[in-house]
Amino acid sequence: MDPHAAIIAHVRWKVRLLTALETGAVPDRATACVDNRCDLGQWIHGDGARAHGEDGIFQRLRDRHADFHRCLGPIIDDIAGHHEEQARHRIANGEFPAHTEAVIDCLVDLLHRCPGSRP
Repeated sequence: MDPHAAIIAHVRWKVRLLTALETGAVPDRATACVDNRCDLGQWIHGDGARAHGEDGIFQRLRDRHADFHRCLGPIIDDIAGHHEEQARHRIANGEFPAHTEAVIDCLVDLLHRCPGSRP
């Protein structure tokens, strides 16, 4: 797992959601709202759990990553339901920015824990 790529991928969700507001191309809720489909989630539920499962930082990352993917659901529902103002509010001020930041913070902490190597 490349933590830098994971950070970029999760930050890009904001662009994906804002683009969906503009284009109407709603992300697939069934895929977006589960935490084991993206590369980071696959690592968390596979190699990461085997290597770091007892580590507090890893456990925090696992939980915050799940929170991140769960919070996409209401935003996607708002976009699909044409509730643009509510979707924009959730993207800018709701749980989404807090969960995005929490995932990034955990990845950075994990990187500091494992300098010179990938977690």
